[in-house]
Amino acid sequence: MNTPIKNQILSHKSWKDLEPKVNENLETYDSYYERIEKLNYSHIPKEVIHQWIFPLYNDQNSIKNYSWIDLSKVKFDLIEVKTSFFNDLSIIDDNKKMVNEYPINKFALWHRKFWEDNGTWEIPPIIIDVASFINEKPDNSEMNGKYQLIEGHNRLGTLKLLLKDGRIKIVEKHSVWVMLIED
Repeated sequence: MNTPIKNQILSHKSWKDLEPKVNENLETYDSYYERIEKLNYSHIPKEVIHQWIFPLYNDQNSIKNYSWIDLSKVKFDLIEVKTSFFNDLSIIDDNKKMVNEYPINKFALWHRKFWEDNGTWEIPPIIIDVASFINEKPDNSEMNGKYQLIEGHNRLGTLKLLLKDGRIKIVEKHSVWVMLIED
């Protein structure tokens, strides 16, 4: 009798569908997006694919925490949240230091101009509505809290850094992508 290995990560078929091709001819982002769009994943915003699934597909934190989700049944809402929203946002353990102790020398000059002009990030981070998935969550997933940051740890670290620094005026609302179960 085969017994499952405790805490074994079982990736959902939809996660496997989205695997970038990494053979000798590395897949470009554009060819990747064209391919997965034909697989009925066009409901996942191109911006989400570009910043999370394509570059972080093989990242151990993405696999452990999110690869079990049926991505064919999710939706992504682009919403605005108050700056105070990020005070209670859950962060996986491996990324807490990156967010909470973001070094000023990592704040790139090309980001500075956008922050100075807009008081927020250029590309919205990706957040998961934990309640949508909590009943399906495997034990080894670190998903907790009401909302958890999936991708955008450097941006959130920058926001926290700039709030402490005070030299750049931060706006009251910021755009985020929120992943939840499709109704």
